[in-house]
Amino acid sequence: MPSLGLNVLVSLLILTACQTTQTTGIPCAALDPITFSVSQDSAESVAQIRSYNAVYRELCND
Repeated sequence: MPSLGLNVLVSLLILTACQTTQTTGIPCAALDPITFSVSQDSAESVAQIRSYNAVYRELCND
């Protein structure tokens, strides 16, 4: 099973690959921020999810 880090990396690569021009942008309607539980998820998972969400906010202006 791929690690969460690998999944986040692949997601980020897909996000950047989708952006071809300033006018088309990222298909943000198909994406959502990821939620997590500080008490149930590992610190590494939380950090990776926060990183993904930061990229999502930057690209999708959420």
